[in-house]
Amino acid sequence: TEQTASEGRLVVFVDDEVDFVGAVYDLLCGEFGAQDVAAFADPVDADLWLNEHRPGVLVADVRMPKLNGIELVT
Repeated sequence: TEQTASEGRLVVFVDDEVDFVGAVYDLLCGEFGAQDVAAFADPVDADLWLNEHRPGVLVADVRMPKLNGIELVT
């Protein structure tokens, strides 16, 4: 998939702890005013989404059920 300019600014955060994902999302969007943020609590959902999008930054938990962070980025 070809990367668009807006995707290059996109930050994606993936962690299986739902409350942590929500807190990070709120911090990035609220406190720092980031507009291009995607957050996932299910690594499988993130993987499907990443098949169609190319974020500038991807932060993923290494230990998650179903699909760990290393598997997600490779």
